[in-house]
Amino acid sequence: MPRTMTGVMLVVALASVTAGCAQENLPPPVVVAIADMAEHLNVQAEQVTVVELEEVTWPNASLGCPQPGMMYAQVLVPGYRVTLEAVGRRFEYHTDMTNRVVRVPQDRVTPPPADAGGD
Repeated sequence: MPRTMTGVMLVVALASVTAGCAQENLPPPVVVAIADMAEHLNVQAEQVTVVELEEVTWPNASLGCPQPGMMYAQVLVPGYRVTLEAVGRRFEYHTDMTNRVVRVPQDRVTPPPADAGGD
């Protein structure tokens, strides 16, 4: 059943939650992203860890990853931004709610904010 967007961004830090133990609790598009990463890195899905999961509304059908020369439907698309980690590598994925996932190219991943705490 489709989920409705409330306009509130939900950020869930899931550090150290392995996908294999908690896949039944994850949204289906996130499970698809885990499977893609496992295949990409040639590892078992159980080795993939969800680092961060954020519910977002993308401004168009590119899911935040427009390709040069492509046209995208200009509609609001609910989905997720998910950061996954396995074998020392991290990837960001963007999804919609219908299991479409896009692995964000490494040169387009926004780095985490620098620690502002100082000494």
